[in-house]
Amino acid sequence: MEEPYFSHLVMLFRELDVFSIPEIGTFIKIVHPVIRSEDKLIAPREEFIYDYKEEYLSETAKFLSERLEISLKEAKKLLEDISIYMFRYFDYESRDLLIPGIGIMHHYPKNDTFSIKNIEDVRLNTYGMKDLSLNNNETNEQKGWVKGLIRWFIKR
Repeated sequence: MEEPYFSHLVMLFRELDVFSIPEIGTFIKIVHPVIRSEDKLIAPREEFIYDYKEEYLSETAKFLSERLEISLKEAKKLLEDISIYMFRYFDYESRDLLIPGIGIMHHYPKNDTFSIKNIEDVRLNTYGMKDLSLNNNETNEQKGWVKGLIRWFIKR
């Protein structure tokens, strides 16, 4: 994907909990807290789900307008350009799009839908934590993870 469109797309994923792109749809961020599963703590993580509706176009344009200090009209045009370049990327590249710190976006051309697949490396980049075994033989890495988790909760 061409710059600056790709950097704007990454910014939308990183900074908004929900946003829409014309002709594409809406992406909704879901934050999963730490989960205890038997003898394991599963690290917190984010994921994005896709909805074909475009309910948040005006809010997304307003965000871009304020964040980039451009007019609302220019922000709406930028969203249209992002949409065009996303479709061109998927049409011509016919491959998945890695969005750093977020996941891998896949386009399903038959029904024109998208998905975001989370990958372990991306999740680690988001929170800097790995899943933790709860056995009594904690390693230094695991102790560091618990300290990081405590710092994360304090910041929220």
